[in-house]
Amino acid sequence: ICLAFVESKFNVSKINENADGSTDYGIFQINSHYWCNNYQSHSENYCHVDCE
Repeated sequence: ICLAFVESKFNVSKINENADGSTDYGIFQINSHYWCNNYQSHSENYCHVDCE
């Protein structure tokens, strides 16, 4: 719970652009480079889901 609060203040719509071109999404700030596909940059997409 602490991680979700620190990363997003529990805002499920939170989107953060990173310096490396990836994007973080949601309360846990899931990163598009590894965990989901935002169709804007290369993604490993380990979870096999869309970011939004």
